[in-house]
Amino acid sequence: MRGKKVEKQSKIKLLVQDIDGVYSLVSQEEFNLPSKIYGNLDNTVDRVLTTFKERNGNLGVLFSGIKGNSKTTVSKMICNKSDLPVIVITEPFTGSKFKEFLASVKEETIIFLDEFEKIYNTTELQQEYLSILDGVFEGKKLFLFTSNDERINEFLRNRPSRIFYHFKYDNLTDDVVNDIIDKELNNKSFEADLRAVLLVLGNISVDVLLNFIDEINRFEKNPKTLIEGLNIEIELVDFDVVALIKGKRFTTRCNFNPLTREEFHLDFKDEDGRWHWFTGNFKDYIMYTAGKTFIYESKDNKLYFTPFNKQKLNVWG
Repeated sequence: MRGKKVEKQSKIKLLVQDIDGVYSLVSQEEFNLPSKIYGNLDNTVDRVLTTFKERNGNLGVLFSGIKGNSKTTVSKMICNKSDLPVIVITEPFTGSKFKEFLASVKEETIIFLDEFEKIYNTTELQQEYLSILDGVFEGKKLFLFTSNDERINEFLRNRPSRIFYHFKYDNLTDDVVNDIIDKELNNKSFEADLRAVLLVLGNISVDVLLNFIDEINRFEKNPKTLIEGLNIEIELVDFDVVALIKGKRFTTRCNFNPLTREEFHLDFKDEDGRWHWFTGNFKDYIMYTAGKTFIYESKDNKLYFTPFNKQKLNVWG
């Protein structure tokens, strides 16, 4: 006689509270990961799980940074790779009953709070976790927090006894950028110009880079041209400028981004203290890059723009 097929029970549970204040766990579907994962997130996953296994007591891990930079993905990878049950918290539970419930979970468990600063959106609410992270449980807990900004209680930051790891995803690492460009950019002749644009985009996410590359693949045009009109924030960058104008060398600084301008106006002071003005149109120049320097060259002139400071500004706003 053939026995009934027993479905594997999900280890992912959502914490809920009824109207009487009683806490319980509701089964959730297993975490699905993106079909493509860029860069080497496995190193972070293995590091966290190894440390949790070897340390006594709770382990707090915070993943912070801009949206779309794999904070949630790496957290879910940790959950999926571990053999631990996972409790997902999506509401700002507080109080003695909440702490008693966590203490009643006797086995080692992952506590996952995605976008922690939105769930516990005040300093007072976040302070609930000071005593929880400091607490002693019969089964130690691995707390995974993600946050899109810096609105994290000061007593959680720079406190390894509470948050042992703080992985910051403010910008894409070189290995992630290289991996995405290698796998997704169809026409590699645009790579140099794409990288030049990325230099002045500032902090970007996987989502931003993938959509930008998708636009390049679709229209087969220079990234410098296609960046205009996209819903992407560009950073206004201050530049050191070296200009070779008809054989004479001048230096100055400007606070405009050559990638967002057609015309330019530069002021130079010569060795005698006299001011000179030079205007032109970037469309009359061939642009290429050397490291972080943008070079614009025409028949008679050559302009070198090297960023020295960045201040974030939404040029579309």
